[in-house]
Amino acid sequence: MQHYVFIVSYKAKCSNRPLGTEIFDFFIKRNIWVVHERTHYWKLMQPKDKALFYLAGKQVFLGAATIMSNAQAFPPHDDMRWFKKKNPRKLLLSDIKIFQPPISRQVLSGAIDWKPLQGACVKISPKDFGRILQQDKDRVSSKIKTN
Repeated sequence: MQHYVFIVSYKAKCSNRPLGTEIFDFFIKRNIWVVHERTHYWKLMQPKDKALFYLAGKQVFLGAATIMSNAQAFPPHDDMRWFKKKNPRKLLLSDIKIFQPPISRQVLSGAIDWKPLQGACVKISPKDFGRILQQDKDRVSSKIKTN
């Protein structure tokens, strides 16, 4: 099982593309993530691999999911006119967890070795992946204890 981080830019270089949070919401509501031929590792992704979603520009993790399929051909819909990449492919997702609020990378400073790199997808160690998920669990349990 591999662990990945899908990186989406908060603001686009072109004005007709939605904000990164809107792109995240658009795909997550459909239980998919869309990659393209230049996305690193897309050919290696397999069912049961794990993914985090990172918003560059805001430096926060938005959520996590389990990849449930290999990349499949995916013609963009009319409501995806902003998606300009050639040959898009979709990954089906399950076990989607949206972090409320998103987890700041600064909060994890020193706890994880992962650093954001340029690109739409990068690998992350299972240890760092687990620490990020634990941060979300710790926040939820502390909210329950104080109520």
